[in-house]
Amino acid sequence: MGMTKALQEKLILSDEITKDKTTFCCVRYGNVLGSRGSVIPLWDKRLEQNKPLPITHPDMTRFVLTLTQAIDLVFYSLKNSKGGEIFVKKEAAAVKQAVKNLILTDYFEKPFEPFYGGNIRALLFELADDDVEEETRENIIRAINAYEPRAIVREVSVSYQEERNSISIYIEFQVINTEEVVTFTTSLSRLR
Repeated sequence: MGMTKALQEKLILSDEITKDKTTFCCVRYGNVLGSRGSVIPLWDKRLEQNKPLPITHPDMTRFVLTLTQAIDLVFYSLKNSKGGEIFVKKEAAAVKQAVKNLILTDYFEKPFEPFYGGNIRALLFELADDDVEEETRENIIRAINAYEPRAIVREVSVSYQEERNSISIYIEFQVINTEEVVTFTTSLSRLR
């Protein structure tokens, strides 16, 4: 977010402006498709000219809303604001990426939190016992519940194929404060 937008939010949410009975809140968008400030027309033009796309950082997640989603977010904020909030559309793609990163992180990879992550890659290098699928399932649920507050776990299934040195994982979760359900599937294999 640019400095101008950050300053506008601070001004609108300051104590001085909210002293009277008027309710103030902010709505933060990503890139609204079809709006005047959308980056999509610029990207289309650059692609037609066979030029690279200008992006802030390759690892940055772009939040894209349709015009209808943007309007719905404004109406939601009008209906639910108590004053002083910043309403942000919970982008399922960003939450899905965060869950994926979390699950694929091994224990002790983050020194500040030794048991952060799903620790699933370790299974490929350990002797499996009968409880490996259930233990992995519980580790994944624990990790998401502890470290990703935007996701409500609905289902996790783990399938370990010892003969193939592989593990398959299916995760279904709901993005908090939305009706959106997201699925994530991954398979890991160890080369022999």
